[in-house]
Amino acid sequence: MYRVRIPIGIAFLCLVGLFFYIDLKTNTAYSTGIVLALLISTALWELYAALQKKDLMPYKNHATLFCFSGIILSIFAIEYPCIKSLKIVESYETFVLIFFLMYPVWKREEEKVLENTFSTLFAFLYIYFTLSYLMKIRSLGTKEEGLIYLLFVVLVSKGMDMGGYLLGKCIGKHKLCPSISPKKSWEGAFGGIVFSLLIAYWMRDSFSVLSHRFTWFYLMIFSFITGILSLWGDLGESLIKRRCQIKDSNNLIPEFGGILDMMDSLTFTAPFCYYFLVYMGA
Repeated sequence: MYRVRIPIGIAFLCLVGLFFYIDLKTNTAYSTGIVLALLISTALWELYAALQKKDLMPYKNHATLFCFSGIILSIFAIEYPCIKSLKIVESYETFVLIFFLMYPVWKREEEKVLENTFSTLFAFLYIYFTLSYLMKIRSLGTKEEGLIYLLFVVLVSKGMDMGGYLLGKCIGKHKLCPSISPKKSWEGAFGGIVFSLLIAYWMRDSFSVLSHRFTWFYLMIFSFITGILSLWGDLGESLIKRRCQIKDSNNLIPEFGGILDMMDSLTFTAPFCYYFLVYMGA
C-alpha cells in the first residue's frame, strides 16, 4: 500500500506545483483555475453517481455543466476586475439555484420530484458552494498573493490527511469514529493536526506575505481549526459513501479512489480559510 500510495501522492503534489508555477510565471489564474474547474466538476459528478445508487435521479448533467461554468466565470472575474465588480459570479449562482427549483415544473415531473430536486441541490451546495471558495481564496490580494494563499490552504488542509494516514498506520489503535470510518484513529487525528501545524509554520517562514499576515498565535489557531475541519470533511464524505453503500467515489486513482475522495477534506476548510484570511487582512 505504501509503495503505491506514497509515489502517487508525491506525483500529485509535483503536478500541483507545476500548475502553480505556470500561474506564477504567467501572472494569470488560468492554470490553477481550469484545474480546479475540472477537479470540482468531476467530484460533483462522482457524488451524483453515488446518489444514483440510492434510486435518486439528480439532474447531474445540468449541475455539472453549471459547476464547471461557475468556476470558469470565477477565473475571468480574477482576470477582469469589471466582472468581479458587477457581481456577475454571484448573479450566476443565484440563477442556477432558481433554475433547479423551476426545472421540475418545466419538465412536469411527478415521480420523486422532491427527492430528485433536493438531491441535486444538496450535492451542488455540498461540492460547488464549498469548493468554489478555493477560487475566492485565489482572488485575494494580488495574483501572486492569491496563489500563495491557495497553496497555503491546500497544503495545510491536506496535511491533516497525510499526517493522519502516516501516523494512523503506524500507531493508530483507538478508533475515532468506527461507525463512519473504521480506519481512522485518535492517534492519526492528532498526527494530522501536528502535521498541518508544521506545514503552516514552514510556509509562514517561506513566504513573506504569510509572515506579515499571521502571528504565531493566529497561525496556531488557523492550523488547528483547519485540521479539525479537514477531518470533518473526510468523515462527512465517508458518511455519504456508507449510506450509498460504496467504498470509494471512483476507482480513478489507485489507493486513493476518486477525485471526491481526494478533495473531501477541502469542503469545510475552504470557506473557513477564506473568511479567516479576509479577517487577517488578505
